[in-house]
Amino acid sequence: MNALVDEVEGDLGVAGGRRADEDRIEIGDYEANQSGGGMPAVVFDKKVLLEGLRDEGAQAGVEFFLERTVTDARTGADGVEVRTKNGDRFKGTFCVAADGISSLLARKLGLNRDRVFITTSASVSYYVTGVKFDRSEMICMGNAYDRGGLGTVHFCMLPSVYREDEYWLYLRGQEQFDYFTTRSPFSKWFHKTEVTHKRCAVISMWSPAREPFKDNVVFVGDTVWFAEAENTGALLSGHKAANAICTALHTGKPNREGVMDYISWWKKNWPETHDYRDFVCYPVFFNLFTEDELNYLHRIIDKKLPWSLNPFKLYGTIVQAIAPHLKRIESEKPLMAKKIAGLKPESAVSLMKPVTRMGYPLRS
Repeated sequence: MNALVDEVEGDLGVAGGRRADEDRIEIGDYEANQSGGGMPAVVFDKKVLLEGLRDEGAQAGVEFFLERTVTDARTGADGVEVRTKNGDRFKGTFCVAADGISSLLARKLGLNRDRVFITTSASVSYYVTGVKFDRSEMICMGNAYDRGGLGTVHFCMLPSVYREDEYWLYLRGQEQFDYFTTRSPFSKWFHKTEVTHKRCAVISMWSPAREPFKDNVVFVGDTVWFAEAENTGALLSGHKAANAICTALHTGKPNREGVMDYISWWKKNWPETHDYRDFVCYPVFFNLFTEDELNYLHRIIDKKLPWSLNPFKLYGTIVQAIAPHLKRIESEKPLMAKKIAGLKPESAVSLMKPVTRMGYPLRS
């Protein structure tokens, strides 16, 4: 399978405040990675990846039905029937639901009824050229603060696979893009910036389902997970689910028992390994503190943190770096120390409630 890929140093920079070059926490050692002593990550063209998977599937005899919108799935003793907007009906012993984080099938089969709704998030991904960033192969994420009305501007930026001076920039709309690239402390990174293309998404985040299975519908990827299964998780879960279904059919167990290997693997490696509330802590953390407080935190964390690109470990890594400085924070910033003490995984969902109320939970 052909794929367009590019290596990116395995570092994560968390930035914020008025001084884009100084108020930054580095997770990983950029210089060591640049010299070949670190662990690289890879950016790739997802379109090429999907086209490669499609072509390999076609060679193996898979039939594709394009431009179909699934509207319902009905289950019964003889398996699953999937219906589409234009009237198609597809029947099978099993159905693999791979319809993403806002899964219609999870909703139709009632899996959202027992899940905790977190929030609805809208975002735009811009591909921009004319970027000059001093850590050109780093994933950079953080906040800028517009005192003119936009408030906190969250962003994420990483190298594009298409051109050396092109980056993928995640923001929440055109107003934030204009501010970030022209008036924020980070605007000096952008020189004669041109947007080559952009994509947008609206997603709803939920706590994980109890298990990735309901009435012979097997769920993979983000469908019944919290968020950020990412490409690795999507590919792994698809592979594991397909193997389990093949085994179930060959052993004459076309039911939950037949795919129990997949269900057990999913539970062990997803909700039992990663607490979704650890992920929620990260956005809460950057909304809980003022701009000056975050600048202060960025300055007192004076060493590079252990490398990780796992979003479920990010908050814990930062908290561990803060811990040696707690007495100083209690002395210099007592209110801030109380905020830090009060932010725990078990309280993160409650602290998200103002944002939760603005979301659109679709339970059935």
